[in-house]
Amino acid sequence: VPYPDLQMFFRQFAAMQNAGVPMGKSLDTLAKQARVAKLGRIIAEMGAGAEQGNPISSVLQRYPEVFSVMMISLVRAGEEGGFLQSALTQVADYIAQEIEIRNMWRKATLYPKLIIGASILIVLATNAIIAALGKTGGLTSPLTTSSVVVIVVPAIVLLFLYLRIGNANPRLRYNWDAMVLKVPYLGNTIHMFAMAKFGRAFGALHKGGVPVSRALTLGADACGNEFIRSKLSPAAKALERGDGIAGTLAETGAVSPIVINMLQTGETT
Repeated sequence: VPYPDLQMFFRQFAAMQNAGVPMGKSLDTLAKQARVAKLGRIIAEMGAGAEQGNPISSVLQRYPEVFSVMMISLVRAGEEGGFLQSALTQVADYIAQEIEIRNMWRKATLYPKLIIGASILIVLATNAIIAALGKTGGLTSPLTTSSVVVIVVPAIVLLFLYLRIGNANPRLRYNWDAMVLKVPYLGNTIHMFAMAKFGRAFGALHKGGVPVSRALTLGADACGNEFIRSKLSPAAKALERGDGIAGTLAETGAVSPIVINMLQTGETT
């Protein structure tokens, strides 16, 4: 289910709950106006469960491919703490921020994509024009030679399969994410995006009343990088002992200094 549709659902659900509309009626209305059929079926299932007195989080956790652990935890915390409307709004805000991060990532990688695509297109178009005029010769490029194509195309296919299938293996994904972080310029950008996703998730969960150690674990899961997640997750045990957040995260070596400074300010104030 696309993120914009999820954001709209949580935002409208929160508004209807805040207005005092019964939960069953709210979910029935939202199920009928859902633009994605799968989301509509899930919302209808939530409505049926709500009519029987079941928590909506019990339905959300049955669809991990749609709702992240962070979203489910926020909703469950809202149900248990009696602030469901606020939790739904926080989930909608989190999804909006996630969409913003994804758009930033697309913008950051747009230029190299355009350069590669334009270089191939210019060579092919120029050679086609020259051939149409009955002339010989033309432009050459490593990206358009048959020998490179024979190597590059299978490599791209294998890379795609690895990212789609191989990343399901935690160890393979750990090695891949660790390698990507070492790539000049790109690695630093990926690290910053991972920190942004971790910070937003950690902050939303903490604000939603989730215990700080649990919020850290779920925030680490939401960072999108297995290498960084493996560095952050063990810090939850130190937080359970009562250690400070900033000092504990600084010891992991996975958090940038500016984030540590901001956390220290937050703890102090």
